[in-house]
Amino acid sequence: MIAHLKGKLFSIKENRLVLMTGGIGWDLLVSRAVSSLVDQQTEELSVHVYTHTSEHAFNLYGFATSLEKELFEKLISVSGVGPKAAMAVLSTLDETQLVAAILNEDMKMLTKAPGIGKKSAKRLILELSEKLKEISATMPSLQTSSAVEIDKYPLSHELEQTFSALQNLGYKQKDLDAITGRLKKLAKDGVEVEVLIRTGLSLLRKGS
Repeated sequence: MIAHLKGKLFSIKENRLVLMTGGIGWDLLVSRAVSSLVDQQTEELSVHVYTHTSEHAFNLYGFATSLEKELFEKLISVSGVGPKAAMAVLSTLDETQLVAAILNEDMKMLTKAPGIGKKSAKRLILELSEKLKEISATMPSLQTSSAVEIDKYPLSHELEQTFSALQNLGYKQKDLDAITGRLKKLAKDGVEVEVLIRTGLSLLRKGS
């Protein structure tokens, strides 16, 4: 199985490139992030690779970072989401946007990707929310842009009251970001502020 390739760029067209290593030209389907590297690093490219084999095909998918490759693997683990759909997601949303959209249950953001409808977006949220929490903790861009995320995913009046109360108890914004998705779901179901606060405290004490 091929996991990584480093070599000279032979050709590129849209989301497909040929990378030369040791006299062999490897045909890769690549994400938008890899395509953007070509402008900065045309002589040599280092690409993380996922090898996908099926009864009728053998395809190599290229990624700019190990995290991007890991997110691809998470995406294709979801029922009904194949490699092409996963690449469409990663070429529409960057790593931070994808993780934030799933953790914040942002259907509108996820369905921007070609091939991802409402049903697929729901499955992504349902099956990946828990799996992406550990990844989100290692992403500085998510931890340092909490104010932007709050503006991007506006809170209801009940949630604003809930988070204000939790902050008054000493919890930091990064702690609250980790439980936003779950509390949003409860708020949509009409749960009262007092219950939201108790639930939030329980989640925070358990480490979300």
